[in-house]
Parts: sequence; structure tokens; C-alpha cells
Amino acid sequence: MKKLLNYGIAVGLAVMMAACSDNDGAEDIQNPEPVPPTPVVTLLTAEEQAALPAINAAQLDFFEKVCERAQSGENVVCSPLSAQVLLSMLANVTAPEAAAEICSALGCTDKELLNSLNAKLMGAMKNASPVTFKPANALWYDTQFTLSDAGKNLIAGSYSPETFARDFSGGGIIGEINKWCAERTENLITKLFDEGEELKGFALLNALYFYGPWADEFDVKKTLDKDFYGESGITSVKMMHNEGHVGVFVDRETMLPTGVELKCKGSQYVVDYIMPHEGQALDDFISAENIRQVFTMMGSDNAVYSIPKMKLTPDRIDLKKALDDFGISKVYDPEAIRMFTAAVTLKDVYQKSAVEIDEKGAKAASVSVGTGLETAPLAMSVVIDRPFVMLIREVSTGTILFAGAVRNL
Repeated sequence: MKKLLNYGIAVGLAVMMAACSDNDGAEDIQNPEPVPPTPVVTLLTAEEQAALPAINAAQLDFFEKVCERAQSGENVVCSPLSAQVLLSMLANVTAPEAAAEICSALGCTDKELLNSLNAKLMGAMKNASPVTFKPANALWYDTQFTLSDAGKNLIAGSYSPETFARDFSGGGIIGEINKWCAERTENLITKLFDEGEELKGFALLNALYFYGPWADEFDVKKTLDKDFYGESGITSVKMMHNEGHVGVFVDRETMLPTGVELKCKGSQYVVDYIMPHEGQALDDFISAENIRQVFTMMGSDNAVYSIPKMKLTPDRIDLKKALDDFGISKVYDPEAIRMFTAAVTLKDVYQKSAVEIDEKGAKAASVSVGTGLETAPLAMSVVIDRPFVMLIREVSTGTILFAGAVRNL
């Protein structure tokens, strides 16, 4: 009997939209004030809370490794949280040594504790109105395979991926997966695989969709064409302007402002914009340690702030080398995957992310009275007009949903 070469892939999808409204012109004032969301951290046990610092540190480490593997001048958008969930699912269906390696890299050596924490994070974030957070998992596998007990437990457990048994030799798998991706990401990611790419064995997917309307909306009439001083040169971008009391990052040496932290409605999520100090290359700035240090230099102040309107849809990221740098390699060993009764080898791990940010909120028809850039003379000014790091975080736990390194616009 001819021996089959059985391969599988694992894919993370992540989409973030900040301040984009689906109901332009809707009158928010007719709706009752939303009940403030319960801080996610209060839903965790003491043991789970104690595990958060190491897990959050691992999320920054993951971002650093992905950036190190990026091409020169390339914008990076990734989701540490999506990677955490995807790798956690794999840890539940791999050989013990591979599972231990994954959990260690993710900052939590207790697999069951990690499973419990992931389940509570996903459940609580899904209910964090007025922010929209939609996680989804899916498994496609070839009908020649039979699920093992580990595979059945994965499907029946807290990750509960949508499951599709298909004949991978019959065609149509690529189109079906791409359609699922589009539906789960509100059409921001419509093509994960190109027609003609060969898939064998199985495909395990995690998708995240995040929509966060600004707590303090931008006035579209104040959006102006301004220069962005990217690594590849100066480009003209649509720069959005606002003013108010916000989180402000300052440089440790010069004490000049280098970034802002903006709240989404409900104040449970924030978007951080952080630039290196003047003259420092973004690549030299991006490290988990540097970013952690930046947060020790954050305060709050009245400020005039300007951020670029943007839509970033980079190519999918091949995570294999970044995961190796991250300390994960045994999962690729032959027959490490124990999801089926037949031996299967993990071939690839991909992630594709997209970010869209503009000035519209749930109250798109609102009008602010002002004169663009002018403000009180004592207000601090922060202009994000050169390469920067962007983080989208859940405040109470510090969980990093999305991270980006924007070099050019």
C-alpha cells in the first residue's frame, strides 16, 4: 500500500478596525447609556491573574521575533493573541515534548491553566460592548483521516473549532477556506490562500475581528493632508487631529512626547501609538524590553494629537522562522501532531492581519466646533508623523490583541 505524506498547516487571522461605523448618521443620543463592561481581569482566578505578566511578556517577545524576520522597510501587523490561541490549540494535539515547548514559549507551563485563561479571555472580550470582538476557530481535515481522542477533545472543548471534513483531492478547499475567512473578518481578509496552492492533511485556523469606536471621536473636517516621514521617504497622508486628556508617552532622555494612548468607547480597550526618539531607527527601537520601558514613562495630559488615517493589509506572515526564534520547533517534528489516528506532520504556520483606522465612530454625524490644529497654548502636541509601533490592548489584563510596526504609509 502506498504510504501517504500527511501534512497540515495552522493559520491565525486577525483584523482590527478602530472607529469605523456601520451606521453612519445614527443618533447615539436616542440610545440608553451602555452599562460599563466588567473588567476582564475580575473574571479570572488568582492563579490565572498571577500567570498574566509572563504571558503578556511572551506576547511582546512574539511581536519582536516577527519584526526581526520581516523584510527591510516592510510594515508588520500581527496578533499576539491570535498566535497564542492558535498555538494553544496545537499544544492540545501534539506530542508531550512539543506541547511543553509551546506552553513554555507562551509564558505558561501549565497547559490546562492556559486553556482556562484563553477560554475566559475569549468569552469576556466577546461581550465587551460597545467594542466588537469576534473570535473564531476552524478545522478542515481530509476525509482519509480519523480524529484521535485528542482531536475529538479539542473539538468538544473550550476552543470548539468549526469542523469540516473534506476530500482534499477534490478541489474547492481553497475557496471554502477563503470564504470562511471573509465571513469571520467582516471582509477585511478575503484571501488567505491563492487558488492553485496545495493543501494536504489539515488546516487549523483562528480568526479575530476587533472593532473599536473611539471614546473621543475625530472630526472628519479636521483631517488634513500632511507629510509622513517614512523609512522609504516622505509621503502625503490623511492626518486626523483631535485634542483632549489622553495618555502620553515621553522619551526617557529628552522628556519630549513620543506617543499617545487613545481609549475606545467603554475604556476597556486602548490603542497605543509609540515612536522611537528622534533619530532612532524603528528596528533599533523594537524590542520587548524597550516597549516595556516605554510604559514606565507614560502619564496623562491635555494634548493636541494627530494620527494617520490608514488601512494596512500586509501579506500573510510565514511564522515558522519566527516561532523557531521564539523557542518553538518540536511541533514541526515528524508525527508530532496527534490530532488524528494516522501520523501527521505540521508543515506551516501562517498569520494574516489587517488594520483599518479612520475618524468615524458610532456617531458619524457629530460635528465638533474648532479650527483644525489650533488649541490652548498650554496643551502638549503629539504628532505621529514618522515610523511607529502600534498596540491594541485590553486594559485590565494587559492582553495584546494586535501589534504593528508601521515604517511607511
